[in-house]
Formats: sequence, structure tokens, C-alpha cells
Amino acid sequence: MAAPPRVPLLLAEPGEARGGPRLFQAALDALRGAPAPVHVVAVFGPRGSGKSFLLDQLAGPGGAFPCSPGLWLRCCWHPTQPGHALVLLDAAGFPALGDEEEDEEDPWFLQLLVLQLLLASVFVYSSGAAAEPQEELERLTYIRALPRRLRLLEAEEEEEEEEEEDEGSLLRTVLPPFIWSLHGAAAAPEDEAVLEAEDHELWAALGPPPGPEAPVARRVLALFPEHKLFRLEAGGASGLPELCAHLLGCAPKTGLSGEPVGGAYLAALAERAAEALCGAEPLRVARLCREAEEAARQQDEAEDVTKLWCGDEVAQPDAADARWGGGDGKGDGSGDADEDVNAWLRDARTKEDATNARCGGDGDTQRDVNARHGDAIKEEDEVEIWSGGTSTQWGVNLSNGAAQQDADARHGDTVTEEDATNAWCGGDGDAQWDVNTHHGDAVKEEDEVEIWSGGTATQRDVTARCGDTPEAVPRPKGRAMGAPQCLVQNGPNGKLSLNPGALEVLRGIRQPVVVVAIAGRYRTGKSFLLNRLAQRHTGFPLGHTVQAHTKGIWMWCLPHPRRADTTLVLLDTEGLWDPDKGDNGNDAWIFTLALLLSSTLVYNSTGTIDQQALETLGLVSELTDFIRMRAGTGERAGEAEDSEFVRFFPDFVWAVRDFTLELRADERPISEDEYLERALMLKPGYGRQVVAYNTTRQCIRNYFPTRKCFVFPPPVGAEQRGRPEELPEAALQPGFLEQVERFCQHVLVASRPKQLQDGVELNGRTFGTVVTSYLETISSGRVPCLEGTMAALAASENAAAAAEALVEYRRGMQDVVLPAEQHELSEAHNRWLQQALAVFHHRAFRDRDQQQQLKLMEELQAEYGALLQQNEEASRTRCWELLAVLARPLEANLAQGAYAQPGGYHAYQADRQRLVDAYREAPNKGTKAEEMLDKFLEGRKAEAEAVLKADNALTEVEKQLADQKQQAELLGQAQKAAEEQNKQLEAQLADQERSYQKSLRMMEDKMQAEALKAQEEIKRAMEAKMQEQERLLKQGFSERAKLLEDEVASLRKSLQTQDMVGHICKTLQAALKTACDIYIAHNKNKALK
Repeated sequence: MAAPPRVPLLLAEPGEARGGPRLFQAALDALRGAPAPVHVVAVFGPRGSGKSFLLDQLAGPGGAFPCSPGLWLRCCWHPTQPGHALVLLDAAGFPALGDEEEDEEDPWFLQLLVLQLLLASVFVYSSGAAAEPQEELERLTYIRALPRRLRLLEAEEEEEEEEEEDEGSLLRTVLPPFIWSLHGAAAAPEDEAVLEAEDHELWAALGPPPGPEAPVARRVLALFPEHKLFRLEAGGASGLPELCAHLLGCAPKTGLSGEPVGGAYLAALAERAAEALCGAEPLRVARLCREAEEAARQQDEAEDVTKLWCGDEVAQPDAADARWGGGDGKGDGSGDADEDVNAWLRDARTKEDATNARCGGDGDTQRDVNARHGDAIKEEDEVEIWSGGTSTQWGVNLSNGAAQQDADARHGDTVTEEDATNAWCGGDGDAQWDVNTHHGDAVKEEDEVEIWSGGTATQRDVTARCGDTPEAVPRPKGRAMGAPQCLVQNGPNGKLSLNPGALEVLRGIRQPVVVVAIAGRYRTGKSFLLNRLAQRHTGFPLGHTVQAHTKGIWMWCLPHPRRADTTLVLLDTEGLWDPDKGDNGNDAWIFTLALLLSSTLVYNSTGTIDQQALETLGLVSELTDFIRMRAGTGERAGEAEDSEFVRFFPDFVWAVRDFTLELRADERPISEDEYLERALMLKPGYGRQVVAYNTTRQCIRNYFPTRKCFVFPPPVGAEQRGRPEELPEAALQPGFLEQVERFCQHVLVASRPKQLQDGVELNGRTFGTVVTSYLETISSGRVPCLEGTMAALAASENAAAAAEALVEYRRGMQDVVLPAEQHELSEAHNRWLQQALAVFHHRAFRDRDQQQQLKLMEELQAEYGALLQQNEEASRTRCWELLAVLARPLEANLAQGAYAQPGGYHAYQADRQRLVDAYREAPNKGTKAEEMLDKFLEGRKAEAEAVLKADNALTEVEKQLADQKQQAELLGQAQKAAEEQNKQLEAQLADQERSYQKSLRMMEDKMQAEALKAQEEIKRAMEAKMQEQERLLKQGFSERAKLLEDEVASLRKSLQTQDMVGHICKTLQAALKTACDIYIAHNKNKALK
């Protein structure tokens, strides 16, 4: 018994001229064996647009899709949904821009499109960015022919349903979601923010509804039930994981009844569709689906074939699981694929027949097929390529990017090896192998595929040891990190730069982040502690020589094991005082970044806390040379500014490794924290030596009033050798393991989410913005300014929040069907205005002058005003069309002279009144119903007068009375139209006033909440300073304690300032209310004029 062949099979190729596609039995058999539920991903697009590359990423290790004039199929298990099958369909690329046959009409590509749409559960249009996005979409011209080639109902049913629903709406019920993969597209940041906020909805990128000049876009929006757009940067480094995750998360293929179907249904549907495509008549989709369902039920061998997928002896391939779920990634032995294929095709065929069937021909060998399709594959590589590998070890990673360059050369794609690597490693161009080698790691050959798949070399063992399973450990929102990435790169010249791949990971995290950074001398085991915090045995690079291995700052984002909906960010910094580097300034910047970015800073040292250890930490005394509280404070910050750092600096933990002393002093046991405090005790006096002795200690006490110490005994006994990460748990000393556990528990429980000034909490996106700001400042030769960074972040986030809120409002209001009544518009406006403001306040902060919110309100009012105008136009159009229909009997009678006789005027008046009554009873006329009726009757005034004059049965007096009555009726109707307009104006002004009142209330609530957070931050700093003051008094340093009293007084004054925020809020609210009243009154006067 065998698993389905993990190589692509040719399903269809062009048939005879003007005929349907030719199907191949081997691929049909493979498809027929797929159990329900099955997910079918079909990709269609021009040549060289990266179609095959995308499918290779979804499929995992195995044979790569060839570039051939046909439809290729690959079957495998779904990598993220156990028990589900995954079928991938790769169609030959249609002529691209500049191809000779670009303008030729080739029915084969339309047939390919139809086949894919019928079989797929999700359809992907893959295109490049050679032209504008709108132009790229318009190249999918085959979409325009779909309504002619695909019809849901039979011909007689269409006639019955023609007046009820158009065919496009019917096809939406059976066509799959439409996903546009736009490769190499670099959008403006604001456009990308809108697209992301709209969950990648295609309409958000297209802008206004497409008109006649964009027929393809109109067809796409009309025919498909869902429309998404994912932009992929060159090589897929950005956007590819989101696209793959979305495709793998789509629903499985269903039949007409909505129930999931299996491969037997798909194979039968493919056969019937291919037969129907031979003719010129439209394909009747409902009939084809019903016939396929019946054929699937009657398939005698379906159960036996399905056993090949579901048998107990067959394990689901786990290579793709490793790439998406962090597993080991070694697969199930794709090197035996030849035997698997023969077992898969077990019947009376010989091995040669099976091979020929697999190759897609009746008697050709695969070499012949490749030759016929233009592929050049070496003889010695042929078997290995079909068995899912290549002739080198790198072939194991073919679909992961290591040999993608060779694969893409066969595909006609233009994705480089470097880009393919970055797509999954998130790096800056180095392959993970190169990165690990650069850091001194010796990666075993058999572990290589696991590293490429985002895991680690011993991930399976570590998971078992830690007691975690992939199912038990939730992934953080955003991109899951199977292994650490370099966040801050340290170049050969000491220049620090940001890794774009790591920044993209951070931007995908919308949860609060708890950031733990570790610093210390090189080669002291910092990475080991971080791996333990990650609940892993390996992860961060661990060195095995006297050389330093971590370069720059490395990052690992994981779900926080103690805080729900929180991401734990671990930062491993380059070791300090590396003699091979010899650049203390570079060390200072790395240490400064670790301090600025972290919620908890762990300082790792060995031996004891002695003078040498404190001198190593002497960078703390130089921090004011590398950090400013605010701009324009001179070369060094003053005492007042220096004292404010405590509000922004992290908690401090000193980890002392290989500690062999007894914790005793003054003939009594002491705690680890007491040991640290004794080491930080100051000497009295102000002599040069005393000042040198006290400086670092004083800075640690000032900057880190919240501090903790852990001492770790040696991990192994004196008679044992080996590093702790290389030894099993049983070989490590119990005391060492106990301390490691205590350390991890404290750091995980005590570390708070990362905050900036006023208690502003950071998520992954804002944390990435802060990292970018600091590095840009450092690269420009300036010193990071904490308040400046905060102000820049607030401006950026508030602008983005306003844009997101506007998108939210537009998304909600687009569901309003026009024309609508005024009360319907008001209800929708008020509902979505409140939602938009909630979105804004959820993301915005420190909008102290309220510029962004007031600007947002103006934009929302402008949007509402534009919608009101659209509604008025729609109402006028609807009413005029309705009146035209209702007036047809009246006009027919006039044309026939029915009123040109005695008594004709009374008949005319009766018919016109019936028209007016029918018009008033008609629904959905909108806000201009009375105005349009007034115009209609006014336009018929001359007609009525003519009928009145022609009626000889009336006397002159009666005619005069009838004319006066008609004039009165017209005047009354004009009055109704004016009243209608006044009511609408009043309702609109009331909407405007309610909008500003809601805005003011939410603004006040936001400012008060921010004031409370700021108060909490100041109180926490005050408590820490007062604790330090108490320590100094106990140690006899009353002068220094007095200096701290001044700092506490300064913080208390800041707290009183924050208490005034409530009063400021009320004052600001009154001022804004006055401004709003003036604005509303101005608009009212303007409207009345």
C-alpha cells in the first residue's frame, strides 16, 4: 500500500483542432483516489508569473511543476488540516506581454480556465507587475467569455428565470473564490495599509467601481463570490506567507448541495467537462455537477482507491507540515516514489505501462514527454526529479527555495535562489545555511531540510522533552517564527542596519509584546537562557569555540506561555568586549538598543559580581551619551533629565553563571537579591577613586530601581565535561535546573508588555516602528530621543488609525442600497460612524491637539455628503424611470385620441390620478420622490390644458374651475416637495450634530484613559525611587537619599499635572463644542440659502 505519488501528473493537454482537451488516465486515477473533503487550488496566469513557484510552496518537498502546454495535477495531504486532501492544478501560462502569439485567439486557454474553475475550490490569478495593476487584471481577457461558455441552468430553465435573476448572479453560486496574486508589486504604504485593513479585498485596490473601460474587472466582481488581492514583493519575501496561509485556510470543494466532495466527483466532473468542451454550446454546470455526483456514487472502485490515501499503513506526508507547523520536515521517503507510483497504479499494467501512464502518454517515456514539452533534464537526474528530489542534497529543499533557481529555469519563472530563500527564511539574502555557518554552527546534513522549513535541527526531540506539541502551543497572530531571525544586522564596518524580513514578522503581530533582551560578555551562555525562556532546547545559535557567534541582535517571536493574546519577543545580543572586534562604541550602541527595546533586560555574567564584572557593565554609566530624553538638551542630559530615564528603562535581572560561592555574609545566609545589593553598595566620600568606584553602581541603582538577581551553580559536576545544551536533562545538576526554572518563571511572570511614555503599550507593528526609528537615528549619527521617537510614532499611528477608520466607514456604508430613505441613511451613518471612531481610538494615542480626529471627522462628513448626493441622483433616476413606466397607459390613450372627445378631460384626470396613486405606493423611491413628481406634473401641465380645451362637454366656466383646480394641485405638490427637502436638511444637520457629539465624548474618554495610564506609570516610577531612597537611608547615605527626594518631588509634580488632564479635557471639550456649533450653524445657513 502506498501514498499518492508526490510528483505532478499531466491531467490534460490540447486536443485536436477545435476539439476539447485530452485527459490522461493516470492523473484521473490519482484524482479519483482523493478522499473527501478535498481542497483544490488552481492557478492561472501569463507565462513567467510565478504560478508553479507558488504551487511548489503549497505542496512542500516533492517533484516540481514543469512548464508545459497542459494542465498538471499534484495530489498530497493538506499540510494544515489533518485528514483533508489537497489537489493542486497548474495551467500552462497564456501569452505574456511581448509574446508573438499574444494577440492570437487560442481556445485552449479558455478551455484550461473553464476546467480549472469547475474543479477548483479556490482560483488564483497569478500575474506580474509589468503594467499598472488595473492593466494586469484586464489581461485576463478569457474571463469575458465565461458567461458564453458557462451556464448554470438548462436552456428552458433560463427562459423561466430570466426576469428573476441574471446568469452572472447564478454563476456566483458555483464558481470558486477569486484570489489575485500580484508579483513584484510595490504599493504605496498608505495603499498597502488600506488593503490590509480591508482584509485584502480586491475592491479596496481597484478604487471606484470599474466602468465599461474595465470589462474584466467588472466580470470578476460580478461572477465570483469572493475577490482578494495579495501583493508579493520580488521573490515573495513579503506577502507570500500570508497568501499561502489564506489559500490553505479556504473551504474545501463542495457540490451543488453544499456538502464536501471527494476525488471521485472531481474526476467524473473533469471527464464530463472535457467532453462538453468539444462542442460550441455552453456548458450546463448544474447538469454536469449532478452527473458527476451520480457517477461518484456509482464508482465501484472508489472505496478501494481511497484506501491508498487513508489506509492505516500509510502515514500522511509531514514534510509540508514541517514548513507550516514547525515539525521535522523529513517527509516520508520521497526517494521511493517510483515504487509508490506503481503501487498507486496497481492493476494489470507492467511497470513500464505504469511509468508511461504516469508520464502522460500511451507509449512515451518521461524523457520523450519532457523533450516534447521543451524541458531539458539530465539523464542521471531524471529518476530523482520524478521521485521528488534532485541529484544533490540541495534537491531535498527544491520546493523550499534552495534549488528553486534550477526549478524555475524549467518553469520559465524568474524567481532567484536568493529570493526564494528569503521568502521562507525572512532573511536579507543569506541562506540559512550560510547564516548558521557565519555564526559558527555546524549544521548536520540530515537536519538541513528542517532548518529550511523554519524549525531547528532537533525540534522533534526538544518538543517531546518540553512536553509541548504543535497542537498545544498556539501560534502568535501574524507570521509564526519556527526559528530566530536577525533583527539588527552588524556589518563588517560596525554599521547597524535593520533586517527587512524580521521587520515584516513584527508588522504581522497585532498583539501586545513582552520583550526580553539579554546582554553580557561574549561566550557566557546568553543564548542558552533565551532558548529556555522559549521552552526550547535549541533555537538561538550556540557557539562551540572561543569565538563569538551571535552578531547584531537576533529575535524570536513566540506565543507568551503565561499571558493570553500576548507575544513574547526574545532578543539575543552580540557579546560585549569581543577582542576580535575591538570597537567599544559598537558595543555601546548594541547595549543601548537592547535597553531601549526591552521590557526586561537580563545581564549575563560568570563567576561572581566583583569589580571586574561591574566594570564590564560600565556602559550603563555612559548611557546619557547615547540617549536623550528630549531634543535640544546639549551634549549631556542634565540631572533632571537623567532622573526621568527610570520611567522608560526596563526591569533589570542579573544572571550570574557558574557561581560557586556560598551565599553568606556577616555569619548568616543571604538571598540572591541581598548579594546583588551588597555588590552595589556605595562608598562614602567624593575622592577620585571613590567616584570611580561608585559611578557604575550609582547608575545601576538610579536607572534600574526594580532589579533582581539569580545565581546559577555549574551545570555539571567537576568530573563531567560538556555544555548544558549538548547534554540530556539527566546529566545536568538538579540545582542548576532548579535555578533555570526559577529564572524562567520570574522573567515570564514579572515582565510587563513593552511601553513607551505615558504607559503607551506597544504591539508588534508599533514595536517595529520604534526599532526602525532608533536605527535610522543611529545611522544618521544622531542620538535617539525618547520623546521625539514617541511623537513620531504617535503621528504615524494616528494617521494610519484615521485611514483605517475611514476604510471601516466606507466598508460599512457600501452595503447601503441606493436609493434609500433619509432615515435609513441616518441610521447607517450613525452606526458606522461610531464603529469608525472606535477603530480610530483603538489604534490612536497622544492625539493631544486632536488634529487627526478632527481631520477624520471632516473626511467622514465629506464621505457622508458624497453618499447623500449619490442617493439623490439614484432617487431621481429611480423615480423618473418609475414615472415613465406608469405613464405609458396615459401616453397610449393620448396617442390614440382617447381623450379627444366629450368627457375626455375627466377620463384624463382619473387616469393621471391613478398614476399618482400608484407612484406614491411604489417602494424604494428615495429622498426625491415628491420633487420628481412635482417636476413630472409640471411637465404635463400643457398636456392637461390641451385636453381640457378639447373637451366640448364642458362649459367655459367649468373649464376655468378645472384649470384653477389643476393650478392648486400643482402648487400643493410643489409645497410637498419643499417640505420633503426641509425635512431632509434637518435630518442631515441632526446627523452632523450627533456625529460631533459622539466624537467629543469618545475624545474625552480616550484622553482620560491615557491620563490614567500616565499616572500609573509615574506612580510606579515613584515607588521604585522611594524604595531606592529607603535602601540608601538604611546604608547611611542620607545625602544621596536627599537627592532622590528631589526626584520623587519632581515625579509627584508630574502626577499632579496629569490630575489636571480631566479639567483640560472638559475645557477642550467646551471649546470644541463651540467650534462645532459654529460649523453646524454655518452649514445650516448655507443650506437654507
